[in-house]
Amino acid sequence: MKLPSLCFIALSFILLMGCATTDTTQANSTNDTNKEESSSSSNKSDESSKSSVLTEEELMGEVYTVASDEAPTGYILEGIQPAKITGKEYSDFVVIFKHEKEPLIQFPVVKAFSYQEGEWLSFSILNEEDNAGSSLAIGGIHPFISPDQEEVILNESEGSGGFMSLYIIGSKDGNTIELLHKTEPLPEGAFSYENGELKILDLDSNSETTMKWDNESKTFK
Repeated sequence: MKLPSLCFIALSFILLMGCATTDTTQANSTNDTNKEESSSSSNKSDESSKSSVLTEEELMGEVYTVASDEAPTGYILEGIQPAKITGKEYSDFVVIFKHEKEPLIQFPVVKAFSYQEGEWLSFSILNEEDNAGSSLAIGGIHPFISPDQEEVILNESEGSGGFMSLYIIGSKDGNTIELLHKTEPLPEGAFSYENGELKILDLDSNSETTMKWDNESKTFK
């Protein structure tokens, strides 16, 4: 009489073990699937992050398009100068526009562009009425405010006498770009940069003026 009971117990034990094995297999399969999905999601996230990073070449191509779209009526691009004005990951750009129908007498317009948090920001630096009848050229890129930032110097030649004025473009807060300083016009002038100082030479009087950025007043002195 005890034999059937033993057989029943043995059979029950085998069935229970089979169920436990099936559950374990299903659990392992679910874990593997979750790991694959997590890995796939992570890879997609990495790919998306990589694709959102712009190279300098891509950045230059984009700013050319953006600047062209923002050119004032009757103006065309004359020059684009990259510089670390805000000190952020990407270079910023100073763009000079020239009057399309005035090849001899220029009325330059200057704007700055900065790529921040996935969008382009535009800053007006000089309008047509600010320097009518003058020509502008990039005079240099130098760090005045901090080693992580660069300021762009524009050299203006104004009038028939070629009066020299300098425009210094930079960022006080690391976000906005503006005109930081303009020097008084000199009939005969030259300038140089050394160790954070801008040296302006008046060739007419043979005198020299030195100025540097003052962090407390946020001005050149």
